[in-house]
Amino acid sequence: MNLMRRSLAISAAGLFLWGCDPAPVTESVSAQPPPASLAPPPETFDQASDCTPLRRYDGPTPGFTYIYRRQDGSLSSRRIIAADGARITFEYRDLSNPSQIALPNRLALAGVFVTYDAASSPRKVRYRTDPVASLETLEVGQSVTIPTTETSTIKGKTRTIAYPTITTYRMCGVLVTQGQSMPVRVYDVTTSRRVVAPSGDDSVRSSRVTYYLSDETGFPLAYQDAATTTLERIERPGTAM
Repeated sequence: MNLMRRSLAISAAGLFLWGCDPAPVTESVSAQPPPASLAPPPETFDQASDCTPLRRYDGPTPGFTYIYRRQDGSLSSRRIIAADGARITFEYRDLSNPSQIALPNRLALAGVFVTYDAASSPRKVRYRTDPVASLETLEVGQSVTIPTTETSTIKGKTRTIAYPTITTYRMCGVLVTQGQSMPVRVYDVTTSRRVVAPSGDDSVRSSRVTYYLSDETGFPLAYQDAATTTLERIERPGTAM
């Protein structure tokens, strides 16, 4: 069997492409249409009238911790473990639960496109083309659709689903954090994910998340889905939370 491997433009971007293992049976699913209306921007966001493409992505600095506040007032954090090109590894913590057991590190390309560590996760996400390269060229109002697959083993059942990842460059502006105006570009990302309910029902859930991607730090400063989560502060290495 021929091996199929592609070299992508960004170094060590972490895009998982087809390897030499026999390809599993893939089920195609359709992304559900996004909600008719989008959540309003965070109160501290000021939209700009002139927006340019991202052009070149630069990742965040390892060791820095991003502290976010949800709409309900609870806090969460994302500590940058490593940044290898666009492949960002971070540790997520729910600060409203001091006794929370540390979760496995999470991976996301540019902090936006979810992927997983093949060695430690029951899920693998593979993008047909480089989503970060597409992100760099989008103009405001433009969208790109990337064929995506997720292979997951949950409760002993392995399933591969194929779905589109749709990214739209929505707007740009500044987000005020700790009195500082931080330039951001705003992207809507519609994707899908396999979920298994406690009852054992196996289904696919589609969702849309809005990311306020920082020009300066290379990491999202706000997230919006059903609720809004906004950056409260950034802590340097060694700063106690």
